[in-house]
Amino acid sequence: MNQIEQEINERILKLKIVKLRKRGLSRSKVALKLGITIKKVRYWENKFDLKGYFFIYFSLCYYSVLIFFFIFRTLEPTKPTGRKPIKTQEILDIIEIETKNDRKLSCDRLSNLLKESHDIGMSGTSVWRIRKALKFKYKAPKVKPKLTEQSKMKRLEFAQYHLEKQTNWKTVVFTDETWFYLESLNGFIWRQWGENDDSVYREKEKYGKKIMFFGGINSNWMSTLIKCPKIVNSESYQNNIISRCKVFSDMDKEYGQWNWILMQDGAPAHTSNSTKEYLSNKCLVLKNWPPNSPDLNPIENLWGIMGRRISKESPNTERKLEVIVRKVWKNIEWEVIENLINSMEKRLRLVVELNGESINGYF
Repeated sequence: MNQIEQEINERILKLKIVKLRKRGLSRSKVALKLGITIKKVRYWENKFDLKGYFFIYFSLCYYSVLIFFFIFRTLEPTKPTGRKPIKTQEILDIIEIETKNDRKLSCDRLSNLLKESHDIGMSGTSVWRIRKALKFKYKAPKVKPKLTEQSKMKRLEFAQYHLEKQTNWKTVVFTDETWFYLESLNGFIWRQWGENDDSVYREKEKYGKKIMFFGGINSNWMSTLIKCPKIVNSESYQNNIISRCKVFSDMDKEYGQWNWILMQDGAPAHTSNSTKEYLSNKCLVLKNWPPNSPDLNPIENLWGIMGRRISKESPNTERKLEVIVRKVWKNIEWEVIENLINSMEKRLRLVVELNGESINGYF
């Protein structure tokens, strides 16, 4: 027995003696229990100090590490069995490709397809997690206008013309009408399976409540927001909408008459002979706006921004909806307006790049 082991045994004996003495055992009983003499009990009891605890603790840790290292070195590494695991990036790529091939494919069906076609065992839940990591969301498809070849050609010609002319879009007023629906703004609620009390239902009317508004934006100006009648025709457009939004007086003051341009889409009320004659005495009108092209109009993006902000207010009556719409319109930041107006050149370049196709989702 070397010196270190002997010292460890003596320290352990010392701890045992102190422990038994603290329990109330006499020296004779301690000697009898440990198989040593009473003189030795007295000797080690008098020599006890706290350093013994630390010495034993660190000595035991040291020997434990040596033993563990020795055992670990003697173990032979086991070879993996079964199919070679596929790389994580390969799994991501396969799931992304299969999802894009069939966007209606459920996670469980994709799980079965992975096993059958790619020999990848994976649960539907794991497929869902990976799709989420790839930023897939199961939601309604994006909507874009259906464009005929003729419409695409007109869009392309419009874009090329204004890019070559280098139209100053900051002098253009972009106008449009839009509906805000009360029902579509109420959002989702949390409800449990099988709940049937009134709080989980929303009463749906045969004809949903909605309000139409007209507005216009320019790099230096926003119109008064006009609540439109249920039906907009040439007469109501001229007398109750365009004339009341202050576009003529405000823009003449800002740029001077005939130094700014009014943009409007091809709605019948906008393009009727009566309206053309009415506007010919008021301002310049942007010509040849292509049909089915709301994606070119910056104010369409503004309506979307407003819709999201309005939904957070959760209006439950038409009156509250109107108040909130006007408040949101009034609080639109100028930076938002400027960014939308400044995006016109990018929109036109993208139309040319896509050969007249829709640019929905790019802005």
